[in-house]
Amino acid sequence: MREKKTKARWKGILAFTGIFLVLFLVVSDIMSVSDCTSLANIRGFYMEPKNSLDVAMIGPSEFYADYSATQAWQEYGYTSYSLAVAGVPGNLYKSMLKEVQKRQSPKLVVFEVNGFLQGDDYFAREGQLHTWLDNIPWSENKIETIKEMIPENEQYSYFCKIAAAHNNWKDIGQVANCTAIKARMDLNGYSYTKGFGTYTKSCDNVRNSKEKKIQFTEKSQAYLSDLLQYCKDSGVEHVLFVRFPHGRKIKNPEVLNQVADMVTSYGYDFLNLNDDLDELGIDPDTDFYNVEHLNVKGMEKLTTYFGDYLCQNYDIKSDHSAKEVAYWNKCAERTASMMTECQDDLAQGKVRRYFELSVYLSRTKSAKK
Repeated sequence: MREKKTKARWKGILAFTGIFLVLFLVVSDIMSVSDCTSLANIRGFYMEPKNSLDVAMIGPSEFYADYSATQAWQEYGYTSYSLAVAGVPGNLYKSMLKEVQKRQSPKLVVFEVNGFLQGDDYFAREGQLHTWLDNIPWSENKIETIKEMIPENEQYSYFCKIAAAHNNWKDIGQVANCTAIKARMDLNGYSYTKGFGTYTKSCDNVRNSKEKKIQFTEKSQAYLSDLLQYCKDSGVEHVLFVRFPHGRKIKNPEVLNQVADMVTSYGYDFLNLNDDLDELGIDPDTDFYNVEHLNVKGMEKLTTYFGDYLCQNYDIKSDHSAKEVAYWNKCAERTASMMTECQDDLAQGKVRRYFELSVYLSRTKSAKK
């Protein structure tokens, strides 16, 4: 009898522990908040069918603001995804590439170099580190990245998300927004926009914006060299590093030559579009939403230019199955409807944020029902 009671007691303890752990993990996930566009971009990447992407774009917000994968699909017929995180530092690029390699075998990997040009403090920004590390699955890569990039006395908040998120109840609106994004994307099962996000406004001071000095420090060089060596060691054959256009002029543009020299010394390519606004057809008075990012009008121009550049210089197109074509056509159609709303808002002076969740809240979609 006593043995039965002991077994029952242990079963009860184990059941309670299991329920507690599940609730703890659920609450930790709910209370963890991130930039909405970055959260959607990361989550959507893991929903893409395995080995279905021709091009992987890895880097900061320039990729999600300035480029549309669905537009590139419509115009050029290759599949791509912007695994773009706002303000992501270059020391996380290798971790991001490793996540890509687990699920995809792209013909080309593209990095935007902004994450290496902001000074040493940029590599330790807690918010950006959490945005990436809190939203990727547990794996050897995640654990290694935490141990490599986070000081030992701060690692606990990355291994236990609730430690960093326990005060987020004060910003219940952002908690609700992030929860809505996760729930809606999980219900849909894939991303429509493939990592796109924008604001419907035009920046009116691009031409007069203050020049910016970029920094390619010893630490930046070490992180870039480490990434380049990893690409070589892991057999990534085709890699392009790019500087997307910015409205703010650079005080020391020769720094980009230093970046280019390092990249090409490893046998990879570098493309500087920072000062090519005329060639790109981008109007500084109408095509930026701030001095660093293009709006939807500028994005459409750059996507056309960049997509053509990729097709002219790399063999990136694959033969996609009828199922994949139908899937991408559906995503492109739904995203194009959202783009139409963006253009309408921009023309009417209505400032709104558009990203993955906006597709589900589309006024065009609602009108069709």
